[in-house]
Amino acid sequence: MNRTAKIALDTLRLAEKTLNALNGMRKAQARKFVNDLIHPFTKGIFRDESWRGVRDIWDELDRAGIDWHIEDNFYNHDDRTGVPISKTWKFEVEFKNEKGRPTTLYGICVAAGAGSVEQPLEKYDVTAYVS
Repeated sequence: MNRTAKIALDTLRLAEKTLNALNGMRKAQARKFVNDLIHPFTKGIFRDESWRGVRDIWDELDRAGIDWHIEDNFYNHDDRTGVPISKTWKFEVEFKNEKGRPTTLYGICVAAGAGSVEQPLEKYDVTAYVS
């Protein structure tokens, strides 16, 4: 990457962090803001193969101008059958608190199977929160 491109990328990253909707909040305020924001997307049973219910949460965080990223994701399997029964995403939300210090909220999102015994993930419900 040439010097000009690196400067442009660094400037863009700085601008994104400056525009973070959570900047200036206390940790408890930011936690409540994010949890209130994502809570409506955990209602109901979802029936798709593309994790639309989970992607709606990520899209809402983006729309709200929140700096977040996925740290890990994995399937959980039934110990006896080996069939996937849920998928878990671990994510982090970063912002600068009211004192200007970098602060991180740690989040988890779980899509738990609500389908048949044979195919638990043909339907799923979503739980998500940050702490």
